[in-house]
Amino acid sequence: MSANYSIEVQSEYLYVKAVGNYNEEEFLSYPQIVKEACFKHNKKLALFNGLDVKNISLTTISRYDMGMEIVNTIKKEIKVALVWPITYTNYYSQAIAENYGAEFKVFHSDEAALQWLLN
Repeated sequence: MSANYSIEVQSEYLYVKAVGNYNEEEFLSYPQIVKEACFKHNKKLALFNGLDVKNISLTTISRYDMGMEIVNTIKKEIKVALVWPITYTNYYSQAIAENYGAEFKVFHSDEAALQWLLN
């Protein structure tokens, strides 16, 4: 079973939550899904919560690929906060995205992510 995601439109941002098992190909499609949903709902801010994703397997290459997918898809059009399990965080995707000008940061709680996202 892969992960499922839900999208909630909040007043200032889009909230996307993924639940289930990690699948690299599927997760590489999420920047496009977030972008399309933001445009559909006229939002420039998105919070993606992946705390309930299980069986995560991230290589350096997959982290690089995600960073580049964020750069190529979202660019500077949407500010995105990713909430991700601390066990699987090394900020490499964030560094790649930021180095290419994307507004993207990784957090470990919705509260911290929202503080950055809404400022």
